[in-house]
Amino acid sequence: MRHIVVFKRNWVLGLVSTAIAFPGAVFSQDRELRGVSLGPGMRLETAIEGRTEFTDNKYWTSQDEVDAFGVLLLPEINLSYVQSAGEYQLRYQGELAEYDTTSRDDYFDHLLSFEGDYQPLTRHGFGLEVNYRGDHDDFGTSRTSGIVAVNDRYLDEWDQFDGAVRYTYGAPSATLNWHLRGVFKDKEYDTNRIDPLDPTTGTRFLDHSSNGFGGGLSYTISPRTKAIVDLEHREIDYKTDFTSSFDGSYEIALVGVRWEASGKTAGEFLVGGFSREFDDSARDDVSGVSWQGRVLWALRSYSTVIFQTGQRSQEHYLLGENLISVEYLDVEWRHDWTATVHSNFGLGIQEHDFEGITRTDDLLLWSAGLEVEMAPRYLLSLGYKYIDRESSATIFDLDRSTVLLSLKATF
Repeated sequence: MRHIVVFKRNWVLGLVSTAIAFPGAVFSQDRELRGVSLGPGMRLETAIEGRTEFTDNKYWTSQDEVDAFGVLLLPEINLSYVQSAGEYQLRYQGELAEYDTTSRDDYFDHLLSFEGDYQPLTRHGFGLEVNYRGDHDDFGTSRTSGIVAVNDRYLDEWDQFDGAVRYTYGAPSATLNWHLRGVFKDKEYDTNRIDPLDPTTGTRFLDHSSNGFGGGLSYTISPRTKAIVDLEHREIDYKTDFTSSFDGSYEIALVGVRWEASGKTAGEFLVGGFSREFDDSARDDVSGVSWQGRVLWALRSYSTVIFQTGQRSQEHYLLGENLISVEYLDVEWRHDWTATVHSNFGLGIQEHDFEGITRTDDLLLWSAGLEVEMAPRYLLSLGYKYIDRESSATIFDLDRSTVLLSLKATF
């Protein structure tokens, strides 16, 4: 079970997660790159996207907003190999950005990932996923949330390795299938290790690892419906200890149902509970109800609505809270006006509860976009994104609008 948390660049979560949960529902911007054959079963695919963006609140502040214009270049390389017993994929994605504010806002992020599935026998399968991400937190988000913007601050840059190893038992037609998995994550910040304005903090207190194991099973109720159970346990270790350590464990258990495309819908809904326990008795353990639901509803062959709801837990990013519990509801409507013109509209609401302190954030997010396929290999996109955050601590109130224009070429 993959968990994708996207806040900085994609405020509406539905499209990304649905593309993973329902591979047949991948839309035009995610269609397979054409590529070139390098031999039997091997293919190289490349893409390059040029993007301009304008935002009216570059530093995510509640006052004294700063406008910013940016130019971005996003290369992508995908190497895949398919054989009778397995599929393997190596992918690189980059994001190079330059803004008209200050050079300290510029960045070059990287994502390098490998994913492989090997099934030597009908009932036995093995999977491996490994990701390296060199990324950053925008100023005004995460650790710097609520801080008035200053021009002499560098971005909080970090490296993260994560992935999973999986063993699956069961044939596709079997009534009962189950799997076991090991999961790992290691995140370490590279810049601003000690904050000159507060020597007791800086980014070093966010360095941590999260390793564990999980498993699940699916039981076939009908040809298109399965009952699902999924469990996971992680041990969390912070590399810099402060008074009242954040070391501890995280568990989540979910049970529910998944139905494949039947008529006009496909989806899943799982519900259960989570628990975040701390080794240090000075911190209060956190537990509650967790759920995740996704439904794809095909209004017509050219018009699709995606509903998504859930609860996810996020590790702290300020020293005060113990955990951030996020509840969300997203809706996205995708419509193909012609074979080459597509639109999308997204609406989302979120509630962020900062456990351990008296802070709650309510977020309203919406987006709209228009895509035009200029030629078989070129996609022109125009988009608008808006976020409004109201917090019980008014220093975190903000609104932010971003306009995007991009041209993507695939080869």
